[in-house]
Amino acid sequence: MSQLINEQLFIEYLRSSDKWENQTAKQWRTLAEKLSTQGNLAEATFCQGQAYRKEQLYEHALDSYLQAIQQKTTAAALEGVGLAYQSLGKLDTAEHYLRSAIELDNKLLHARMALAEIFAEHNNYVAAEHTLKLAIRTYSKDAGLQAKLGHLYLQDRRYEDAKRAFKKALSLDSTCASALLGLSSVYLLTSRDFDKAIDYVRKALETGKQTAAALISLGILLHELRFYKEAADCFSYALDLEPRSGRNLYRLAVFYLRRGSHLKAEKMLRLATNCDPHRSRYYSSWGLLMFLDGRISEAEQMFRKALTLNDCDLIAIDGLVAIAQLTANTEEVERLQQAKPQMQRWLGDQLANNRL
Repeated sequence: MSQLINEQLFIEYLRSSDKWENQTAKQWRTLAEKLSTQGNLAEATFCQGQAYRKEQLYEHALDSYLQAIQQKTTAAALEGVGLAYQSLGKLDTAEHYLRSAIELDNKLLHARMALAEIFAEHNNYVAAEHTLKLAIRTYSKDAGLQAKLGHLYLQDRRYEDAKRAFKKALSLDSTCASALLGLSSVYLLTSRDFDKAIDYVRKALETGKQTAAALISLGILLHELRFYKEAADCFSYALDLEPRSGRNLYRLAVFYLRRGSHLKAEKMLRLATNCDPHRSRYYSSWGLLMFLDGRISEAEQMFRKALTLNDCDLIAIDGLVAIAQLTANTEEVERLQQAKPQMQRWLGDQLANNRL
């Protein structure tokens, strides 16, 4: 950015997913100091919040964003509050602030991306897709946004749509690591094409972005090919790079759970919930592991914990239905089935169809 940072330039700077995602905490603090010396106190406080959020100190980030709003109500600060509440698991409050931010500035990219994530968390993939496509109308050249759409399709098992979105992202930016890793997953899941899957992971590693996530993807592929030591080395290196990434720990937990390594899976889930205690899926997956181990009482507690964070968590609802059926509690079965958005086969479907 130029030496003089005016408000419009600052707003445009925030409207790039690449700059937003790749900015380090140190860089946000440097920007905050520069803005403060120019008298842009609200923007400087906002950048302090961004630094805290990069460090996963979400309560501190929230305090900074709220302080920025007290100095001057801006769309960026409202967006920051929404993102902080999302990270803290308070999805309804997050949605309120994100919508308020968009009302002030309908071009906000990250507010729309976060709203899409909240919709997907509630299994409303139609609303999530619509929200991302609205953002794409404004930011049609943003590779990160296209990749986000691809991962939404991947989560919903719409593999051909995901492939098109990832390739569109790469046509805009050939170094988009998120799209490269997404394509690797598509080829692994749809055709078991290990050559292409590994090639895309290798390209992602060459970008130097999302290195830990790429190493986990590579480790999974190597394990499938029975290079067990090399796979373990990839996992270890990824955890060294990002030891407090709940998302990466959860990916490893799911990997171990699917392969029957319950002790390793439970260790990863315990670490994931310590690092990021507001994700319902971490608890419901832990409950599933406990159910499979016959620890029914513990499993029920985990499923109910998940539902306190997200009342649409399908794994938790299905798990409680299964427990109620085991205990012949027909009233509980009926209540849970009515509360569930749509019934699915619970255990085999969750694992076989990649629902975790």
